Amino acid sequence: MDQLSAQWFDSGSSYDGDELLFLDGYQVLVKHLAAGVNVKLEHEVTAIVDQGSAGVSVETKQGVFTAARVVVTLPLGVLKSGSVHFQPALPFGKQAAIDGLGVGVLNKCCLLFPQTFWDSEFDWLNYLPKLGQGGQWAEWVSFARPTKRPVLMGFNAADFGTAIEQWDDTAIVQSAVGALQSMFGRDIPAPVDALVTRWASDPYARGAYSCHVLGSTPTQRDDLAKNIHGRLFFAGEATERQHYQTVHGAYQSGLRAAQEVLLAGVATTNSKRTRS
Repeated sequence: MDQLSAQWFDSGSSYDGDELLFLDGYQVLVKHLAAGVNVKLEHEVTAIVDQGSAGVSVETKQGVFTAARVVVTLPLGVLKSGSVHFQPALPFGKQAAIDGLGVGVLNKCCLLFPQTFWDSEFDWLNYLPKLGQGGQWAEWVSFARPTKRPVLMGFNAADFGTAIEQWDDTAIVQSAVGALQSMFGRDIPAPVDALVTRWASDPYARGAYSCHVLGSTPTQRDDLAKNIHGRLFFAGEATERQHYQTVHGAYQSGLRAAQEVLLAGVATTNSKRTRS
């Protein structure tokens, strides 16, 4: 909390209406959008080189790809890590946005139980931890009502969410069950399966989402979204000023970048016609 901007930490917008749960996971959305697209998996990008009129080269550990225009959707945490080298270096304003915006952590622990022991009519369960354990396992979501399965998912953010990434799965599950025992009693059943996330440790994410820390402003998201010379374009939730931190924000940023690419192509074509 001491790192967040009091002025801008919740500057985003939200849509009206109920939330939608993908019962088969976000893969259904990804598969739909990827239909008919030649997607190259396991091609870790190491460098992006703007070669001017010759186009943009994307260097990976599996080879080099060249195109007239490239859309960069690297998470903010990856951009901050410097694991992908840009040549030439990114403009000052864009690098300042990368350095200035924050990256948050929100890790999940999803537990499958043999049966429900909580009131399945409620989707969200809140827990007030003991003194000195502020924020630990304070928020849970129940999937029992929408999925008819005895599943609870606990969230941990900030310092504690980052710290438990160094624990093994068994320790994390034990900590989660301990919190649930404080809420529902020590005779609750043991989970039969579990799934945990470690977003900060994931080299392809380096965090769960962008956030406004002290000194950052919403205009930095605009700077992060700006294309470079009509050849290098940027998308991702961190580039979305109104709906950052969300899947729909990331999707909308992709639509915006795609439209910019199309307009850049039209401008290039018109320029060639004028010269001829």
